[in-house]
Amino acid sequence: MTILQDLLSQIKDDDIHVQVLKLCNKIAQEEITKQLYIDKIVLTTNVYLSLEICNNNREYLLTLEREFDGYMCYLYKIVIVKDKNPVLIREKFWQINEKTAEKILLEYAKRYKFLKGE
Repeated sequence: MTILQDLLSQIKDDDIHVQVLKLCNKIAQEEITKQLYIDKIVLTTNVYLSLEICNNNREYLLTLEREFDGYMCYLYKIVIVKDKNPVLIREKFWQINEKTAEKILLEYAKRYKFLKGE
């Protein structure tokens, strides 16, 4: 059993949005040490997960956000402004049309890996 399947079995009775949020919180806890700007970037409550990506000497933030009844992936470029918090500029977005927490996170992971060049 994978880590994802193990976590899903623990929260299988929860609402899908609660499942996604709990899984995202677990991923965020694991990835927090790899994030450079996470404490300087202000995100809304609809952002369930945000991971930084360094690609071609540029810094990006890939977020998983709840929108109405579905989910969206947004790619933001992180712009460092001297003596200020980083500024986020939205570059791309993808709608996630999946109906289970596992598939939603797998779609996010596919985009994350692609953008990292893996």
